[in-house]
Parts: sequence; C-alpha cells; structure tokens
Amino acid sequence: MRIPWNRFQKGYDEYPRWEALALWVRAIVDTNGAAPRLVVTTLREQCPSFLDERRGSGPSSLGFSLQEWIHERVFGTARQEGWLDALVFYGVRSLRSQSTWAYWERCEEKWDRKPPSSYPGFKEWLRLAQNYGPERRLSLAALTAAIEKYVEWSTFSRWLEPIVNIENPLPEQVAAELERRCPGFLDQSNSQITARGHARKQAGRKFMTWIEEHLFSEAKQQGRLGTIREQAEMHPLCARIARYSKLFNKGRRENLALGYPSFAQWKSRAESYIEH
Repeated sequence: MRIPWNRFQKGYDEYPRWEALALWVRAIVDTNGAAPRLVVTTLREQCPSFLDERRGSGPSSLGFSLQEWIHERVFGTARQEGWLDALVFYGVRSLRSQSTWAYWERCEEKWDRKPPSSYPGFKEWLRLAQNYGPERRLSLAALTAAIEKYVEWSTFSRWLEPIVNIENPLPEQVAAELERRCPGFLDQSNSQITARGHARKQAGRKFMTWIEEHLFSEAKQQGRLGTIREQAEMHPLCARIARYSKLFNKGRRENLALGYPSFAQWKSRAESYIEH
C-alpha cells in the first residue's frame, strides 16, 4: 500500500519467472550433485555477476544463493523501500508460482528415482511448469485471463456497492454505466436495488452472484469458478481495492452531497492510493 499499483504490479508480474529460475537450478543441482554446463551457461546469461560473486560456496546451496541474489539485485528497490515481503507474499501465491512449485516437486521426486539423460533448458522447463498444476485442463494463460477478468468485476462491484446501498434512485450516470456493462441487471434486480432495509443491503452481494452466473457460467460448469474466485481474492489489487473502498465509503457516508465519480475515475484513484 506504500507505492502505486503500477509499480507493485511490475514486480508482481516478474516475480514468478525469477522464482522459477531458482527452482530450476535447485532441481538440476539436487539431482546432479553439481551445476552442469547448461546451468552455468544459463546463469551467466540471466544473472551475469552471480557466479563470480558467489565463489567458495558449495553446489548444494546454489539455488538458495540465487534466490537471495535475485532479491538483492533484481528486486533491490523493493527491499530498500520495504515492500519486498509483500511482493514475495503475493508472488508465491499466484497461480503461476503454484504451478511452478508443483512441477518442481514432481521433478525432484521423479529425478530422484531416475535422473534424466539430459536436463531441459530453463525456457522449456518453465513452459512445462506453467502448464502443470491443479487446472491442467486449461492453459495457464487462459486461466490467468479469467482471474484478471474476475478481479475487474470485483473492482466494479466495489465501486457500485456504496451507491447501491445508500442512494435511491441511482444517479443517471451510474445506472447508465451499469446497464452498459451488465444489460438486464437493473431490470432483474430493480426490486432489491430500490427497496429499503435488508434487501437494499444485499444488492451489492447479489451483483457478484449475477456476474458469476452470466459471465462465468462456463467456468462454473467446468468446476473452475472456485479456483478463479480464490485466486482473485488473493490478488494484490483486490487487497488494495478493498482498502481504498473502505476509506471511500467512510468519506461518502460523511458527505453524501459529493458527486459520485465514474468507475474509471474511482478505479484510477484506488490504484494510485498510497497509505502513509
């Protein structure tokens, strides 16, 4: 929360690949007992100064040393500014990292029983790793896109929630935005949105149910909705949006006369929000 989302997002997107490099090195060195030429060549390409700086350490700790080097050199700014722990926290929980860790465990187990005649290069290993995991029926790219889509709709729901729960009728621009994005939702849910009391308070939650039924029906039928929802809830942008939403709602209740921002304005402010 101490830095804008666009900076955190860059590190969040890069972290799984660097983590995968360290795991690839560990898998091969643990099996081989030393770093073969393939590993040495790749490390000199990917991390030019790492091997020279590491002289004197044994091969068994190569992967761990590489991970520390990555934290220090690749994500050094995050470490210096105090948000490396947050980056690691969310990075290792991403679906890309989960798939990579699962594939690394498989390689450790399989190669321990029978070492391969040759080891896969990092790019090939990464490709295999990122298509290995709990949702192998669908490519990781497609599943990640579905998660990002769910995050976007969750953000939209946060923007909609306070005004749906408080104002009656909805401001014209809000109703127009809602109808444009979700044709038919207002007609179907008008009684809950315009009513007072308990039903009004349920309207925001009913919106995400409507979204899941209409825009994620295929994922639900194929049993992937739970994974998508779980990954979206662990996404760092959702954590930021939730924090900003809480502050925005508090300010909104204290001054209902303020004009309501468009979704684009609200989202931009949420992503730029910095906690001091």
